[in-house]
Parts: sequence; C-alpha cells; structure tokens
Amino acid sequence: MSKGIPQILCGDILLLNGIGITSKLNRGSQFALRLSRSKYTHVALCLGNNVIMHAMPDNGVHPIEANELLNNYGNKWIAIRNKKVAWEAKNDLPNVYKKALFHIGKPYKLLSLLKNRKIKKAAVCSNYISMFLDSLNVNVNRKPFNVMPSDFQKLLNTKDWEDVTDEHRNYYDLTKEHTCHAKHEIRSIEQSKDLASIVQNNLTSMKGIDDAFRCLNKALGIKTKHISIPIPKLDYDYWDVDD
Repeated sequence: MSKGIPQILCGDILLLNGIGITSKLNRGSQFALRLSRSKYTHVALCLGNNVIMHAMPDNGVHPIEANELLNNYGNKWIAIRNKKVAWEAKNDLPNVYKKALFHIGKPYKLLSLLKNRKIKKAAVCSNYISMFLDSLNVNVNRKPFNVMPSDFQKLLNTKDWEDVTDEHRNYYDLTKEHTCHAKHEIRSIEQSKDLASIVQNNLTSMKGIDDAFRCLNKALGIKTKHISIPIPKLDYDYWDVDD
C-alpha cells in the first residue's frame, strides 16, 4: 500500500444504519429481541482493496465494491476492528482471507438466526460475520448463529475491539476513483467459486457412477472384486462447496 494511504485490514467490520421502512422494522425487531436500541441495521466484512463481503436477501453471501455499498448509507456507518483478527491479518493474511470467503454463495434466510442447524445452509449479514469470527476463535458473546447488528455495536465497550472509522473513511475517500483492482478481485472470487463448484459436482457424479456399478455387480451376482474409484474430498480453502 502506498505511503500516506490509511491502512484497513481484512477482517475489519462495517456497521451500517439504513433508512426507510425496512430499516425501521429491522431496528424494531432488534429492540424486541435484545431490549436495547440498535443504531445499525446491517453488518459487512472488509477484505481490503475496496472489496466487501456481506449477505443480502437477493444475492446471499457475496462480494461487493466498498463504494457501491457505502453509497447506500451516506455517512451512517462505522468501522470496528478486533485486535486478535488484526494480528492474524497482519501475520497470516491468506488464512483470514480464506475464512472470510468460506461461506460465499450461501442464501440469505432469516430462519438461520433461530436454529443452529440452519446456519450450515444459509446466513444473514450478522451471523455470517459471527461465523467468520468464530472460525478465528473470536466470540461475540452469543452463539454464532444468533447474532444481530446490535450485538456488534456492544463490542466497542470491550477492550478487544477498537473504532477504526476514521481510517476507513479516509481510505475510501482517497481510493474511490481507483476501483479497477476491486472489480478484478471480485471477478476472480466469483470465477473461482464457480470453478470449484463445477469440479466438486463432477467428482460427486463420479461417485454416483461408482455406486451404481456396485449395485449392478451385486444384482447380477458378480463375485469379481469391484475396484472402487477413490473420490477425494477436495479442500478448496476458500469455498464451502457443499452448501
């Protein structure tokens, strides 16, 4: 990063306050469930380089350019940073980046807030972020699936979190005209996810063929030893390809 440009880290979190009826209902729901007022209605995760990960009803968990997201919220947002995640990002960035992308492609479902098993197949903005933090052994003081924006708001009252809003505002102001790198990174993320899914689906098809041959041999009474085709469980690092 060039000298003079503020530093933002992969793993920094944005808390955003929306406007309109939907956001009012969001805050009302949080108040009913937490008995405390929330200033924020949405949570997003920074990857760096003007790329943000978040979960939305239309696209589930997906990447977006920072300015595209922030333009919808004006100045009604803050950025917070966990000290442990910051240390990990500075010392093992590939690992933090991998965990940030692990849930990409999961659909958005509010029911994931209510049942732990639902979180394996779906997410909302807040429990997506809490799952990321949980994978780095950072606790939000609630079960990972049952986290809301108001729970992140309270984290600033603890010693492990700090407000880095000024750094983020300065960074985005300085880099908002230079989005080519962000567009390229988002395109690479999406293409890699698609490729990972295709390869995994092909491996699953191979396993289906292998199982069919087993059943056919058994039905025909063929005693010749069947040689099973080993189907590896690929580790793509970045992708939860089974969701």
